This record gives sequence, structure tokens and C-alpha cells, in this order.
Amino acid sequence: MSTCQKTPYSTHAQAQAALDRAVQEHKRTGRGGKSWKRLNVYRCKNCSMWHLGRANSYEAAPKQPGPKPLTAGQQRRAEKKAAEKAAHQALYADYVDTLRICRLLADRQMALYAALGVKPLPVTKPEERV
Repeated sequence: MSTCQKTPYSTHAQAQAALDRAVQEHKRTGRGGKSWKRLNVYRCKNCSMWHLGRANSYEAAPKQPGPKPLTAGQQRRAEKKAAEKAAHQALYADYVDTLRICRLLADRQMALYAALGVKPLPVTKPEERV
């Protein structure tokens, strides 16, 4: 025998159908305000039957919304920025290659001077040459 004071339902489907009817009635008549919003179906721990009741506490935190999709303008600006960044990186890569080649040539020249026994010129700053 049921020890609960609420109306028992033997299956989840019956309880869900009763919930749907109760929600429709509340919406149709307007009685009860928005009290139907938190109604749900649950299994009772005392009688193992199904009941209608309110979830007065949240079982899980509400999900955070995912990132918004980009608009057409934002996509266009992002593509333009990516293209500019790629062009800049290509330019910088050429610069780095140029510096690497210059250093290689300078090292070869220094090795050649050392092999010939020529004393290298001292390095001076531009303002000291005047």
C-alpha cells in the first residue's frame, strides 16, 4: 500500500501523460500562474511509484552556451587578417633566410682569411668611421 499523500502512477508513461494534461490545463485556464513550469515526473523513494512534483533544487548546473557562430563580416575580417599574417610571415621568413645566408657568407670569408693568414679588419661602428 502507498504511504505517500500524492497521486501514484504505476508507470513513467502514465505519470508523463498526467503531467502533460496538467500543463495543458494550467496553460488553458491560466490558474496557478507559472507554477507548472517546474513540474516533473519522479520515482518516489518510499513507495516506488511515480508522482508529479516540483524540482525545488537543480540536479545539474545549467549548461553554458557554446561559442556563437561568426557572422559573415566577422568571417571575412578573420580571413583577411589570416591572409595578412601569412604574407607577413612569408616576408619575415625571407628576411630570416637572408640573414642566415649573410652570416654563412661572412663565416666563409672569415675562414678564408684565417686560411690565408690575413688579419681581418676590425669592426667599427658607423659613427666611429667619420
